[in-house]
Amino acid sequence: MLALGFLLAGIAAAVGLTMAVGDRSPVPTKITQSPRFAPPTTTRNGRTTMTIRLPDGRGFALSYPRSLDLARFGLTVGGEVDWPVTTGTFRCCGQYLAPYYGTVASIFSGQPLATYRGVHGAKVLYYSGAQGGSRFYEPGFDYLVFTFGHWVVPVMDIGHTSYYTARMTMAERATWARSFDAHLTKGGYLVFAPHAPLRLTRGQMDIVLRGSVGLLEIGGPQSCTATQAAPQMIPAGRGWCDPSTGVYLSVTGRPGFVDLASSGLLIRRLGPVR
Repeated sequence: MLALGFLLAGIAAAVGLTMAVGDRSPVPTKITQSPRFAPPTTTRNGRTTMTIRLPDGRGFALSYPRSLDLARFGLTVGGEVDWPVTTGTFRCCGQYLAPYYGTVASIFSGQPLATYRGVHGAKVLYYSGAQGGSRFYEPGFDYLVFTFGHWVVPVMDIGHTSYYTARMTMAERATWARSFDAHLTKGGYLVFAPHAPLRLTRGQMDIVLRGSVGLLEIGGPQSCTATQAAPQMIPAGRGWCDPSTGVYLSVTGRPGFVDLASSGLLIRRLGPVR
């Protein structure tokens, strides 16, 4: 852990780390509320088209009846950044990252345990998972926290080496801090642009739109058969595969939402951005 005090001061300077002053215990600061990201949309003839851009640059356009109002749903998308570091049977330091639209103060309370030097002179904060105010952040992990405009990207660091996963060393956290970069698209989405030794990969994806009436999830890529293209009954909803894009869609929730989404939702692939 970072609570080694002055003994690590020289190492901290060497790897670009600024130690936090005082006790590493979380300060009971109130978690602030965060704004909501509004995906870019256009509406014509009773149908709305929403652009979704993944952090790895892949994109999709969703077309649906205007009354579904999916732009008001909470949107979660993620991307993979790989950096394979192996020590014996333990592996580090690749991550699946899900950007969060808001502020650091809306996720973590108190002072960071440490601050690393990031790209373009940015500060990369390091928090204990115990400082997280959301159910998505657990005490068993610590987090490197990057900010790009209104987007926050927490990078998990397991609290103790276990389950074939190694905890990052201070030098490895410093490498992440100075190598991870991202930029905003015209529509306001965040696209990762890491530098070596980090590498962006385009593997499995998961897009989640969550609202008060239901949930829409888009996963893949996968191959589709003709029978899978028609919506099939699943627990609390319907699911189907779209052959043109190679993704699987599922909608669950209230019956009216499920019926309208499964019958009126269309998806097409957009060209990638870098």
